Amino acid sequence: MTGFRFLRRAEGSLASLLAPHRETSEPMQDPAKIIVCLPAYNEAANLPKLLERFERVFSELDFPHRYIVCDDGSTDNTPELLREWQQRVTMEILTHSPNQGLGATIRDVLKAGTEAASP
Repeated sequence: MTGFRFLRRAEGSLASLLAPHRETSEPMQDPAKIIVCLPAYNEAANLPKLLERFERVFSELDFPHRYIVCDDGSTDNTPELLREWQQRVTMEILTHSPNQGLGATIRDVLKAGTEAASP
């Protein structure tokens, strides 16, 4: 399910939405209720819209959340865009260099999400 389809569904029913290099915007010792894990490769054109929609839903719910994004060696301005968003929201950025493929990216972002959710 794409992020946009998920958000459309969430916006329609808010009640139903309940080894790489790491950079964090703030310490993540207090686990949030929702951890959004996103793989990214050359997504500079799409990430702002997706993150804005997530933020709109979460602000309507007043729900604590954080993002973990794994950039898989993007060659566009995805890394810069993620660093800009990291200043606005709680976000951990994992970076693959060089590109390792979608499988490794999903593995790493989900592993980081699992670790962040563990007490």
